[in-house]
Amino acid sequence: MKNIEYDGVYHIDGTHGVVRNRFPLDVFGITDRQGHLFPIAFMLTSFETAYDFDLFYEAIINLAELLGLYFNPEYIMQDACSASYLSAIKYFPEAIILMCYFHVLYNVGII
Repeated sequence: MKNIEYDGVYHIDGTHGVVRNRFPLDVFGITDRQGHLFPIAFMLTSFETAYDFDLFYEAIINLAELLGLYFNPEYIMQDACSASYLSAIKYFPEAIILMCYFHVLYNVGII
């Protein structure tokens, strides 16, 4: 959690197939200027609904407050998941939501 106070771009992305039952495992972290990712939190869930992301972001916010850490993301990079987008703009209305380059290419049909 100490990485939550550093300047950088926050990232959230999920992967499917890492765990035996194929539940999504989402990783939330921050990258520094050299492109190194520092994981902050993980979410293992049976679905990726806006409600799931609401609970996830609420937990991160509450834990940061409990530990006395400043947490106000300026940028959040994510895939094309509308559920995570809706939750991100709900909890971080001033953050700029970015789509990762791979998902931009995928969504316009290049990949």
